[in-house]
Amino acid sequence: MVRKRRNSAHPLHHLLLIQWLCSTPEVFYRACLQIQPEIVVPNPLNLSGIHAQHHQPVSMAVDRVGSEISKGSALVQNSPLGKRRREWLAIVRRSSGVCRKQLRAANQAAFGWLYRNDRDWLYDHLPAPLPRSKAQDLRVDWNQRDQHFANEVRRSAQEILSEARPKQVTVTAIGTHIGCRTLIQRHLDKMPVTADELRQWVESTEQFQMRRLGIVACRLQSEAVELKSWRLVRVAGLRPGYSPAVAARIQDLVG
Repeated sequence: MVRKRRNSAHPLHHLLLIQWLCSTPEVFYRACLQIQPEIVVPNPLNLSGIHAQHHQPVSMAVDRVGSEISKGSALVQNSPLGKRRREWLAIVRRSSGVCRKQLRAANQAAFGWLYRNDRDWLYDHLPAPLPRSKAQDLRVDWNQRDQHFANEVRRSAQEILSEARPKQVTVTAIGTHIGCRTLIQRHLDKMPVTADELRQWVESTEQFQMRRLGIVACRLQSEAVELKSWRLVRVAGLRPGYSPAVAARIQDLVG
């Protein structure tokens, strides 16, 4: 009983534990008040004569326990617990139409005290949940969104191509440039115009290498530097293993 139980214990078990810990319920009551003055303990049950009358039936002992509990409930009404309960009931009556979250936020002291000391009663006396309002119609107009992103893809691709430092035009690069990379990658099947625009502007690795070679060749010519195949490869940053089409482009620029 002194540990967390998964089931309830009979009241007589509690009384036996009290008598084992303390000689009388009165001593147990005073000990509880010394440990935590704000603790709410029902009126000590006056069962001093029960242990001396073992020949009485259990039903008679239970009747006496019931009478003492009724006396204890009367004491609860005048205790701090009773005052907190009456305060909370008054708050609930005054706050009709207010949801539980708002009620808790506006009365944190009363809610917190009952939550710590009388949680089950608090949950039983919370206002009924308010009916949820119907969700607003937030359906997306994908045709309008498709046209918008198609224009953004075209503008973004042109800006990437005009940058001084060559950068490959990819779906990720365009989406990052626009600021909607995840949306474009996940919902491209719902935007056919945007998909066509991407196919028109996105570069393969081979196409990007050939574009870099052209940019490097123009820059070297403007600086009056002789075009050599090794120089084009080095300045363009090409790695070994490029495709035959790239090799043919290098020969065209050199020749």
